[in-house]
Amino acid sequence: MGKVSVKLIILFLSVFLLSLPQPKTYRDLNKNGRLDVYENPKADIERLTNLLKLIDSRKAFFLMNYPDCPMMRAIALRWYRRSIEIRRTISGQVSSRGYTTEILVFNFEPD
Repeated sequence: MGKVSVKLIILFLSVFLLSLPQPKTYRDLNKNGRLDVYENPKADIERLTNLLKLIDSRKAFFLMNYPDCPMMRAIALRWYRRSIEIRRTISGQVSSRGYTTEILVFNFEPD
């Protein structure tokens, strides 16, 4: 038996790893093996954006808060926005409650 090249081993391992089932990046709530609209977190943001556009088009005011993330910051560019630091109170232990940033999005001029 001759020497096996390192490149051949890497190629074999790459093909083998790519053939393995890929992990799901979403929670398959109804176990049908595909991403449904209500399982897609990006769809939630899209629906929210469409609702805000509708409210704005009807000349109604809105004020919304959302966890500060790049996707929401990009959506909020069309309206007024302000980042705020808040204290999460989810934990039962006061010592383990932490601070996080949320973004306020609103369609009226602030004072």
